[in-house]
Amino acid sequence: MLGEGSFGRVYKCTEKATGKPKVVKVQSKVDEYGQNMTNDIVDEILLMWFHDHPSTCSSENAYDFGEHMWMILEPMTTGLGATCY
Repeated sequence: MLGEGSFGRVYKCTEKATGKPKVVKVQSKVDEYGQNMTNDIVDEILLMWFHDHPSTCSSENAYDFGEHMWMILEPMTTGLGATCY
């Protein structure tokens, strides 16, 4: 695990087809107060898809697995996040 926050965990992984490093962010669709966070997660996914900057992760794909949503991200190449690899 690379990190953990209030809404989820971030894991390091490898894409099987290419062997390239990837990052998976797993977020619960319900917060600690029982509120549905699905719309907020989808907003974050859309922001990452359309935002292109070397100091932020770019979203590659997203999956809905019942209680959790998974975001597949490109690892950061610059900034503090780049030191995790």
